[in-house]
Amino acid sequence: MSPIIYQVYLKSFQDSNNDGIGDLNGLLSRIDYLSSLGITAIWLNPIFESPDVDNGYDVSDYYHIDQKFGTLQDFQRVVAACHAQGISLYLDLVINHTSDQHAWFKSAIASKESPYRDYYIWQDATPDTPPTNWASFFGGSTWAYDETSQQSYFHLFAKEMPDLNWDNQAMVDELAEIAAYWLAQGVDGFRLDAVSHLAKDRRFLSIASQTNEPLIAEQYYANLTKNFKHLQDFKQTIAAKTSLPFVLLGEAASAQPEDTTAYLETLDALITFGHFKTVPAPYNLPMVDNKQPLDLVAFKDTLAAYQAQSKNTTGGLGLYLSNHDHPRAVSRFGDGSAPSAKALVALQFFLHGWPIIYQGEELGLPNASHDQLSDYTDPSVANFTAAAQQLLTLDEQLDIVQKTSKEAARGTMHWDDSHFHGFSTVAPWNNLLTTGQSYAQQIEQQNSTFHFYRQLIALRKEWSHLIAKGSTHFYDPLHPYLFFISRHLDMQTFAVRVNLSSETITLSQPPTIEEKHLIAEAYNPNSQQLGPYGILITLKEEH
Repeated sequence: MSPIIYQVYLKSFQDSNNDGIGDLNGLLSRIDYLSSLGITAIWLNPIFESPDVDNGYDVSDYYHIDQKFGTLQDFQRVVAACHAQGISLYLDLVINHTSDQHAWFKSAIASKESPYRDYYIWQDATPDTPPTNWASFFGGSTWAYDETSQQSYFHLFAKEMPDLNWDNQAMVDELAEIAAYWLAQGVDGFRLDAVSHLAKDRRFLSIASQTNEPLIAEQYYANLTKNFKHLQDFKQTIAAKTSLPFVLLGEAASAQPEDTTAYLETLDALITFGHFKTVPAPYNLPMVDNKQPLDLVAFKDTLAAYQAQSKNTTGGLGLYLSNHDHPRAVSRFGDGSAPSAKALVALQFFLHGWPIIYQGEELGLPNASHDQLSDYTDPSVANFTAAAQQLLTLDEQLDIVQKTSKEAARGTMHWDDSHFHGFSTVAPWNNLLTTGQSYAQQIEQQNSTFHFYRQLIALRKEWSHLIAKGSTHFYDPLHPYLFFISRHLDMQTFAVRVNLSSETITLSQPPTIEEKHLIAEAYNPNSQQLGPYGILITLKEEH
């Protein structure tokens, strides 16, 4: 059975020592909660030592836990508690880059003769002429100049996050040693960050352009053929260092359907950002696309393509709505209500793949926000406001940022109705404004989003064999509001119909009398209509 994963963004999950930062002991205190939800695995965002330029994705020491989260002993208690409840634990492992404060890079930048120099990517350059005109995802050039050596190092993300050289086998060996170390600590696997970017086109060709501005150049550093070989070698190198089993969940943000099979030859599951298709934005600005409504027709078409490519794999796609890098789906694609939160999760939950629940989704928590642009620390916000200042007013810019910034998904959990929602007794680390019903409220309401998630998880477990092995069919592909799929295996057909709108719709293919209603929300069998954000899940068994 494929795992049902719960993503824990630790800083915002539960604070145990009242410093405003979520920690491992806080997570430990909530393992029973996660078990009651029914999840079978936890993906834990980075917990290693880090200067926190990018919220832990800039690792300075892979062997030590950042003290703000706790100690190795705290971590070992979390592992033991998870395993006692039948929950696997996956660590977020950043393998595309390190922090510039990592010992490898400190040595590498200090001398061209360092044994760690080739762990990173260097090219001859001048202060004013980078080796290529490629753009960093965080703005500016992918190259940072080092005056001492008169060379530039490569960084796809912040300049404080130099990319690793995956053509260097000694570096790969060290990363595999790190993985083996944490497996020995009881970890069951890893979520590998940014795996689409391990291989770079070493010809370092600039893009033809009429401007001096750096340009995103994914054709030179994303989903290259050599990338798949790097992942295979990494998996084999880990396996050579340990006899312990492990799973690899890989994030390849720009992977297209045609890339899926190649990734899943090595990875157990793949997280891609490519299937969330939105209505075209009115401006060519960063972040604006994320403010646009979901284009359900395009979403269905793209999702069907990913499903077709992954149907013969034992793993499949990571089936998620939101994560720490995306605003919350209930605010982004729904109307913020409980019915829309339920409808959104029902879209993908019974497809082939690994469901991933981002913390707070099971409560239907909406976006968190700041009330001033200056309070946002996400580098992409500064890039957006710089580009938007001639096109949009400050109020319009703030509205877009509140709806689209990755910080919107990083508000704290709502455990109860106390001042800081039971997360802590002091203000949280990011001071985000949060709203939404708490767990304490929802546990008492049988029709709450929390109980709906429990119901879906139980259904997926009950019909795990059909969901893992059954064929997938998409219906009404051009309907702008209706999402309708079926899963079929042997004599059983499991069907999901979801109305992703605030309008009432009439089903052109209503359920037959043989279909047993497993879940029916806002469905009228007499008129055969699904109300706003209505859901109908049925099972037909032939004898």
